[in-house]
Amino acid sequence: MYTSSGLLWLLRLFHFRYELINTTNLASGNKQPNGSWNGLIGEIMRHELNLSIGPFTLTEEREEAVAFTVPFAVEKRSILVRSAAASEESAFRMLRPFQYQLWFALAGVIVLVSFTLTFINWLKRDDASLDDGCNKDDYKIASTFWMLFTYHMQQVVINEPRTVIARFLVAFWWMFIILMINYYTATLASTLTITVNVAPIQSLSQLSQPDCEYKPIAIYDSSTYGTFLTSNQIVDKHILKALETAPQVRNSTMALHLTLTDQYAFIAMNSQLDYLKSLYCKELTITLDDTYVYQVGFILPQNSVYTQKLSYGIRKLHEAGLIEKWRHKWWSDSNKCSKQGPHGDPLELWSLAGPYFIYVGFIGLGFIILASEGIFIAFTRRKSKEDINNAT
Repeated sequence: MYTSSGLLWLLRLFHFRYELINTTNLASGNKQPNGSWNGLIGEIMRHELNLSIGPFTLTEEREEAVAFTVPFAVEKRSILVRSAAASEESAFRMLRPFQYQLWFALAGVIVLVSFTLTFINWLKRDDASLDDGCNKDDYKIASTFWMLFTYHMQQVVINEPRTVIARFLVAFWWMFIILMINYYTATLASTLTITVNVAPIQSLSQLSQPDCEYKPIAIYDSSTYGTFLTSNQIVDKHILKALETAPQVRNSTMALHLTLTDQYAFIAMNSQLDYLKSLYCKELTITLDDTYVYQVGFILPQNSVYTQKLSYGIRKLHEAGLIEKWRHKWWSDSNKCSKQGPHGDPLELWSLAGPYFIYVGFIGLGFIILASEGIFIAFTRRKSKEDINNAT
């Protein structure tokens, strides 16, 4: 990434002649039980390579094996996980503005007010002053319920309440409806068009819990994996135990695939995870782990004549602010999130599929009721004919 820009600048500064080797060994390297090193550190120790930019985390154990330049950058250990927003994509997003308790409460209020108005009308059923020429059946529970539901849908209602107290209740019902519809409409607009990435994992401590639904992964033999091998922290030991039972990840491509498709949390350097998140900004989110800070640099064989020159060049890069400039350049060029602008996301068909499903469901229910009524009417008529025949 931005380390390659720094390397090319250094090579041009010192007029080095070089050959870039495309190695298949992508692991940083860790010390093995027999004392040897694997990964790129092992290749440097065997003089198969003269320089590797990594970047590599500076540790006391590694400095005994290879030579490090001065730190090229400072990194934090971070956690990359699929965001809660991406996990909750649903055809019924139009129900999200209200929680299910509120939907049940709205249904309950309609039923309660329906019974209340019906009871008021029943008490005044014989009041001659309220004779408005309407059919008394218009004020039964079914009709009252339909009237309130029609108000709620902002439709025209023919029947009006007959009493002062009933009209008083309906007036407040109108105010209640206006507030609820406005709340729903405003929340629905943001729910459907604006994606807010929420990290389901807030800390490494949470990820280390046995009941956590997400399992940690890290690139095997990477510097991040090595921090868990050498750490005496209880949380890190729990993470290492979980890593030993997790899939053995060999590269960031495999880690990214597991993170996107399953319940895994990828632990690595922040710069590496920032780059991966920039490719899938809607699906992924990052949580910083402030318990561990990396100093990263280039590695060379011990006693290499290039170590001091490269360290001098890296200091010059820091003084000129070029490293931070290259870092921002890499991220801005690859970051799709920063190019989307302040507007929301366009609605997709699946986002509004819920109303279609509900409407089709009610159509099916209507046909079932229609069939039931037909069967009941046919049975009633046949029963009536049998009674008439028996009577004659």
